[in-house]
Amino acid sequence: MYQFVMKALSGSTMSLERQVIAFGMTAFYKGYLMDEINAISTKIVDSFEPKSIPDSIFSGIMSVPEDMYYLAYGFLDTKNRSENGNDYYRLATFIKEGDIDSAIVNLVEAIARDFIETLPEDKKDALLNSIYAKIGARFATTTTLMYLLTSQMNRSIARYPKLKASLGILRGAAINSILTIGALAHRSTYDSRELREKNPSLYRRLRSMGDLDILYFLIKDYVSGYVDASSMQEQGRDEDYRRVIDNVINQLNS
Repeated sequence: MYQFVMKALSGSTMSLERQVIAFGMTAFYKGYLMDEINAISTKIVDSFEPKSIPDSIFSGIMSVPEDMYYLAYGFLDTKNRSENGNDYYRLATFIKEGDIDSAIVNLVEAIARDFIETLPEDKKDALLNSIYAKIGARFATTTTLMYLLTSQMNRSIARYPKLKASLGILRGAAINSILTIGALAHRSTYDSRELREKNPSLYRRLRSMGDLDILYFLIKDYVSGYVDASSMQEQGRDEDYRRVIDNVINQLNS
């Protein structure tokens, strides 16, 4: 990064001021990068150590200001209105005809598989052993790694109230707020689009599995660490990706 900045700022000569700017930009980038790596690895580790959960099953659902934000943003987003409409239709069709519980299981499995497929071979055993040490498992194959990740993700998701509240609204069990229903629909389409931009291959996989991308918003908060790590690999950031995995292994072993 430093060499890139120096090259970008340099002309025929490099003044002291430009060198100072280059060093400053490099330091800022390194700090940002470390924050990103630490944040992603912590999210993954947290799936093995779910934090305390609120008492009310509705305490995790979006607040009214957040509802208003998604509704207002969707209303003003005239550029994507046609695509948004298609996504709303996909969500409505899924709610009417699909099995949401089974879909969430399949969604979690697809995300776990995507994460495992990007893991370097030399990191799979190390991660597996760290997970065993953390939760006391007694197996040692990649298939078991798949099982461990999906079971931990599902356990983490099941412990939190936000999903329960959202599912209750989508199924009609708590349809007492048109505001919230509309906000969930808007969040569904924008989180799906964010996934498409961040990790196109995972997006395509979920879309091909029966429009599972449209339900990603339901579990995004609990699996985003895995998705963000896989996205680094897809973007060619191999070194950063390996640092994330090393961080996860070190945190699990600590």
